[in-house]
Order: sequence, then C-alpha cells, then structure tokens
Amino acid sequence: MTPRLPRPQSVLLSLMAVAALLAWFWTARQKQTDGTSPVAKVVGVNQKPQEFKPSTTVAAEPEVAPPPAAEVVRADGKRELQAYRLAVRGGVVSLDATQRIVGDFHRRRGPQTWLPGMWCVRLLDSDMRVLAEETANAPDAACVVLDPQNPGANGQPQATQFAGAGEEAMLQVRLLPHPDAKWLKVYRLASMTRADWNTEPLGQLLTAISLP
Repeated sequence: MTPRLPRPQSVLLSLMAVAALLAWFWTARQKQTDGTSPVAKVVGVNQKPQEFKPSTTVAAEPEVAPPPAAEVVRADGKRELQAYRLAVRGGVVSLDATQRIVGDFHRRRGPQTWLPGMWCVRLLDSDMRVLAEETANAPDAACVVLDPQNPGANGQPQATQFAGAGEEAMLQVRLLPHPDAKWLKVYRLASMTRADWNTEPLGQLLTAISLP
C-alpha cells in the first residue's frame, strides 16, 4: 500500500504553530534580558505629562508678633516706661497726658487678663501695626465702696458710688517706650477670647488718638 502524503493545509498549520512558539519564546527572553515590557515602554513614551494645577486653598495668615521694644533698665534696677493718662469726661475718652516714668514696675506673670467690660489699650505705628497692648478695668465702671470720709448718723462709713457712666474718670496705662508709636486705640472688650495682633478686638472702639 502506498503511504498517504500530508495535505498542504496540515503542513501550513504546523509551520504557523512553530512560528508562534518561537515568537513567544523570543518575547519571554527579551523580558528577562532588559527587565521591561515593550508595551510598558510604548506607554511610558506616549504618556502625557501630568499638568500642574496650583492649589486654590488660601493658607491661614499667621499671627505676626509686634517688634520688640527696647526695655530701659537703669543702673539702680528701676525700669523706664511710657505712661498714658486717659480721661473720661462726659462719656468721651481723651488723652490727658503722656510722660516717661521710672519705678520698680513688676512684669506680668501668666497670660494677660481679657474679660468683657475691660478696656484694651493698643499702641500702633503709622501703618496701624500693633506695637504693644495692655488691658485694665474700665475706669468709668460704677464702683461702690465704704467711704470713711462720708460717715452716716451712726458714725460708720456709708456706701458711696465712685465714677459711673458719663462721669469724670481717669486711667493710667504703662507701656514700654516705642519710638515708632503714632496711634493709641482704646476698646471696651466684649469677649473672653484674646484677639491676636492682626485682629481688632471684639467690642467697642472708644477712641483712636494720634500721638505727637
């Protein structure tokens, strides 16, 4: 019996299978050789650069502390301060006088007192930047005390009210000398939270005085 020769289609399919096997083997060898995938290279080259978009978030403005004042300490250990005497006449606050004073003035210990009803006196430069501040009890607040100069029928001191709204009162505030001081602002506070140096205190602005 004469053997049957393979059909041309079978030979062609066998060759295609061998070619596919060789192509797969060559691709695997290339990956092991250079460690990268040809597809990954193409993607890396054709990839569009990432666009930079600036952030629209506005950073909170940090609190700027006032420039330090040069404290004047005499040879005898006494300090020199600038005193501002404020007067309240008819409900209007004005600067009665200012002068350099010398004494054994104590330095504040702990945080500054900040309560509703108190006064806050701020010293500012020509650009309205705060140089220093001090708080004090309002001098025009009604104050009732036992006055020994006003005895009653039984000879005992009577309760007497001093100062009050619309009456004359005085307040002296002592601050470190600042050569750049140009303004003095006085506020009546309405909050227990201290305002930072960049913020107006919450309350009523009583006066803004231009300094010579």
